[in-house]
Amino acid sequence: VLRIAAVVNDDVISIFDLRQAANYDRVCMTISGLQMVRDFPLTGVGLDMVDRLYPLYRRDDAPRWRVPHLHNNLVQIAAERGLPALAAYLWLLGAFFTVTWRGLPRLSGERRAGVAASLTAVLAITVAGLFEYNFWFAVIQYPTLVLMGAGMGLVEEGEA
Repeated sequence: VLRIAAVVNDDVISIFDLRQAANYDRVCMTISGLQMVRDFPLTGVGLDMVDRLYPLYRRDDAPRWRVPHLHNNLVQIAAERGLPALAAYLWLLGAFFTVTWRGLPRLSGERRAGVAASLTAVLAITVAGLFEYNFWFAVIQYPTLVLMGAGMGLVEEGEA
């Protein structure tokens, strides 16, 4: 048991170790993404252009020369589509979390369980999106939007 605990502890600590190439690479991607936002704040660099332009914005010490995306929903959306798109994404999340969280105490039974499940699932997907760009992939985006709609719909239906 102590050996397993030590391995788990080492894994948790390694998440923040910038000497690991994958962790440092994510930091470099974030810096490069923020530079893209600085240069193109309103429009972003364009759809599907982050991977093409990354070599121009890449830090000299970044481990990888090419990346398919910036491994963070917030940075990727801002860099690719601009700050207005990021604001819309944050508004969508804020509206969902506000409505479902505030509605949860007024509900009971299956309706409450459904709202809690949608709230938890969207929260997990959102947190995962801080470490891996996932929102614009159809296999993530479509279920996320369905979960958001279902959660908000259950709150509204419960108040009617």
